[in-house]
Amino acid sequence: MSTCRRVVAWSLLAVTVGSLAPGCQYLEMVNRRRGMRAAFAREPRLELQRALTPEDSFRVAGRVTGAEGRDDQLLAVAIGHRFSQNEVVAWKLVAPDVNLYSILLPKGDYDLLVFADLDRDGVFESSELVGSTDSAALVRVGADASRDGFLIDGPPIAVDPAHPQASSVPVRVEVSRSHNVLPSLADDFFALRWGQRGLFHPMDLLVHTQGYFFGLEAPDPDKTQVIFVHGAGGAPVEFASLVEGLDRKRYQPWFFFYPSGLPLEQSAAVLSSVLELAVQDLGLRRIAIVAHSMGGLVAYAAVATLCRDGLPDWLALFVSIATPYGGHDAARRGVERASEVVPSWRDLVPGGPFLRQMDATPLPDALPFYVVFAYDNRARFRAAPSGDGTITLRSQLALPVHLRARNSYGVDATHTGVLTDATTREIVMRLLDEHAAPHGR
Repeated sequence: MSTCRRVVAWSLLAVTVGSLAPGCQYLEMVNRRRGMRAAFAREPRLELQRALTPEDSFRVAGRVTGAEGRDDQLLAVAIGHRFSQNEVVAWKLVAPDVNLYSILLPKGDYDLLVFADLDRDGVFESSELVGSTDSAALVRVGADASRDGFLIDGPPIAVDPAHPQASSVPVRVEVSRSHNVLPSLADDFFALRWGQRGLFHPMDLLVHTQGYFFGLEAPDPDKTQVIFVHGAGGAPVEFASLVEGLDRKRYQPWFFFYPSGLPLEQSAAVLSSVLELAVQDLGLRRIAIVAHSMGGLVAYAAVATLCRDGLPDWLALFVSIATPYGGHDAARRGVERASEVVPSWRDLVPGGPFLRQMDATPLPDALPFYVVFAYDNRARFRAAPSGDGTITLRSQLALPVHLRARNSYGVDATHTGVLTDATTREIVMRLLDEHAAPHGR
């Protein structure tokens, strides 16, 4: 056993929910956090605080106005003042389809600046400032400004790309990605290694993606959008087999690529809010959600939020695959004994607050909700509880969530193999055709 594996096994984290934990990445996380704590003690900075405890940050989101009809790529930059004046804390591309800025920020007061890549060189510079919030009215970020403990409604920011100014704060940001549509799941952008970074180093994935939703073609409101949600350490590439089974004349695949190391409630809040915006701004009429492993917990919480006032007419189907509705004992042991804890592990502790809240939150009876559970018959002679090799059947079929499903389907496969199993694909395609086919087709 390698040194990395021994350390992780000693920490009782050799297996995470969804995949075998890359031991060296866990060691890197431990060492990086120790280094950041030492650096923060020497010189406190908001950027360090955000990287060290992203679970304590808030998502600030708002509209950018004045860029309608233009194709300039925009970048929102947050300037903090808590520990020092004019600290560049974080930056994020503005979503072009909905003109939305969305930045994860720790507690503090901020100026928000918007830059445009006017010379199309992929670099945003101080001389390309096109809009900002009022410097006399700083944006307050904290629990008192949040509507749900995480989401904060940011002010609208008016921009004027035709008349750029120079920022007094030095800014130079190079961004390699400028859109949310990629040609293939084989693109390195979707690689599993990025999902693993999102588990142990959430900020690395956010910098890599500069967003949350990605597709293989521009959205077509006449088609049903199928939203795929990966699990812990997962990535969109894992859904390649299911995507291949889609009738692309009727269905479009989209992928919620999120840092799986962050608290599940935060990821669910992002999923629900972005879906609502997409329906509002892009005119989408039919959406189905297909989630794997821990992603099923994220999707369940998001669907519960979307249905808070009743079932939306555009939400057609929710299918979860090999989801640990009863939690995972390894998460409990890790939270109790590990030297460093990944925030999302706390939400997977059996009987913990997140799972108790989910148990107490029903979904509308009118929503077609289905459970696909996995069992590995090859493991039937092992001295271990029945399951798919990672999640027990007891957890996948935990009450009362299981009773809320219209039906449940078993697949003889491992936890990751269930996504490439022909039976799973047949089940998902049949459910899509039955409940989520585009209107009029």
